[in-house]
This record gives sequence, structure tokens and C-alpha cells, in this order.
Amino acid sequence: MGHDQLFKRFFHEFLQDFLELFYSDVAARLNFATLEFLDKELFTDFPEGRVREADVVARVETHEGTPELILVHIEIQFQPEHDFPYRMFQYYGLLRFKYGVPVFPVAVYLQGGKGLAEELFREALFGEEQLRFRYRTVALAKLDAEEYVSTGNPVAAALAALMKRDHLADRLTLRALMMQYVLKRKLDGARERLLLNLIKTYFKLDPGQEESFQQLLSRPEFLEVQEMELTWEEEMIEKWRLVGLVEGKRETLKHLLTKKFGTIPEKTMARIETLDSFEELNTYLERILTAESLEEMGLDGR
Repeated sequence: MGHDQLFKRFFHEFLQDFLELFYSDVAARLNFATLEFLDKELFTDFPEGRVREADVVARVETHEGTPELILVHIEIQFQPEHDFPYRMFQYYGLLRFKYGVPVFPVAVYLQGGKGLAEELFREALFGEEQLRFRYRTVALAKLDAEEYVSTGNPVAAALAALMKRDHLADRLTLRALMMQYVLKRKLDGARERLLLNLIKTYFKLDPGQEESFQQLLSRPEFLEVQEMELTWEEEMIEKWRLVGLVEGKRETLKHLLTKKFGTIPEKTMARIETLDSFEELNTYLERILTAESLEEMGLDGR
């Protein structure tokens, strides 16, 4: 799973936790019971004509006075780029114009940046400033992993996998604590796995460290993490075993079709690649025994 996809899933599950962690004053003003995600916000990048998709846009009401509607816009960026402030301004203007409500924009940098900061887009004409647009930034790689893990907050612990930890003498214990704090929250399975996946994706171990890490997990205080690791490993082995079996059946189906009917059209081959269940594949494998033509196989996508 790519950076964008993983973090889009993260923000759909943990936007409130993220805002409470980094912007508690803003989060306190929002009624998260009204939170609604607006998917697939596509914009044309004028004048180039490229189509861009905003990463995460959510609509939420405020608590204060007469509840007001605002948008929260989160943009995930690997590292700062020279044209990024202008792009953030474009998103702001287009969202503001489309929905007619204020927007709270945040850029999340996986690398680079300046920690918790603000960035500006300025526009001047004849030496005079015409426009100043501000947006918040969270540069994860510039934040201290140990500080955030020590809060015991599972979301902070998971995001700490992307934070700086070069000065730490005991990196393996920190990783075990990250996983332990996620497990202690007793989240539902999908949300728990999402946070654990962040840790495993961005806090990787080399083979030598992996052996030491498993020894560390045998300590009494980390037994819950050890049990989770064993379960995770067993499930991954089973998952890839099943993937292998499905791929094997696909290849068998292609081979038998070719043997019986000769050259197979590309669109039929493409259709076979979409088959991902034993039941479906077995149906077509059995159908080969009686089919008199490729059309009778029913693999033309109709």
C-alpha cells in the first residue's frame, strides 16, 4: 500500500485523534458527531489542465454559538516542494468557493519540513503584497518519537514510527512500546491493524534486529505484543498461501483454455486476472469439460 493510500485510510479512521493530538484547541471547537468525509474532491489544475484529487476533505460542525459548518482539508506530502504552497492555496480557494464555508487546511509531511509549523503562500504585485494564505504543517520526521510514545496515546505511538529516533540507544524497546500502546487501547480489529501497519511499514527492522526484537518480546511486559506478532505472522502465511492457490488456479485455467481453444484473446485473459475466489475459478475449470467454444465459457465479461 502506498503512502497516500495508507494515510488516507488512517485519516478516515483517526481524524479526530489526529486533530486532538496536534491541534487540541481546534479539535475542542468541533462536533465530531457531525463529521462527514467528502470523497473524490477532484479539481482541474489551471492552466495546465491536470486533474488533482485532494487527499482528505471532511465536513464538520462547530460547537460554538450557532453551529457553523467548516471543512477540514488534510494533504499528505512526502516532502516540501517549491510549488506546494500554491497548490494548497488552490485547494483552499476551490473548496471555499464550492462549499461556501471556511476551511482548516493542514499539510502532513512524511519527510522534511519544520515540525509543527505554519507555511505561507504570498502573492505580490508592483512590490506590494496582495495576498497572504496560511496553512498548518505537521512534519512527522522532525518530531521526537520518544516524546510522543511516552504519552501512551495509541495514535501518537503509531505516528511516532515516522518520527526521529536517531539519538535513541534502545530503539527496539521503543518499537515494542509503540505496539503495546496500540494493543492496550483495545480498538476494533481493522482500526488496530491499521495503526500496527503504520508501525510495521515505517519502523522496519533488519534481520539481525528482528531476532533481538523477538527476544525482547519474550519479556513478561511484552507478552501481549508477542502473541499479536505470532497471530499476525500466521495470518500472513495463510493469506499468501491462499493467494498462491488462487494464482495457481488462474494459470491452470489459462493453460487448459489455450490447449482446448488455441490463442486466447487479451480481453479474456484480462477477465481471468479479475477472478479471485476458489468458487468462481472452480466453476470455469469445470465448464471447460463441456464447453464447445470459448464463447460458452462466459469469460467475455458480459
